[in-house]
Amino acid sequence: MGRGYRAQSFLAGWTRAVQIARRCIGVPDYDTYLCHLREHHPDRVPMSYPEFFVERQNARYKGGGGRCC
Repeated sequence: MGRGYRAQSFLAGWTRAVQIARRCIGVPDYDTYLCHLREHHPDRVPMSYPEFFVERQNARYKGGGGRCC
C-alpha cells in the first residue's frame, strides 16, 4: 500500500474522530447536516447555522431524557 492510501486512510480516520469528539462535547456538525439534507431531502430548505445550532442544543438539553435539569 502506498503513501497516498495511508494518507487518505489517516484523513478519513481523523475526520471521523473529530466528528465523534464534537458530538461528545455538544458541537453540532453543520456540514454533515447539509450533506444529509442534499442527499435525502433535496426539497427542504436548510436551516441557517444559528438555527441549526439552537435546534441541536435544544434537542440535546431539553429533550426530556433522563436529565435532571
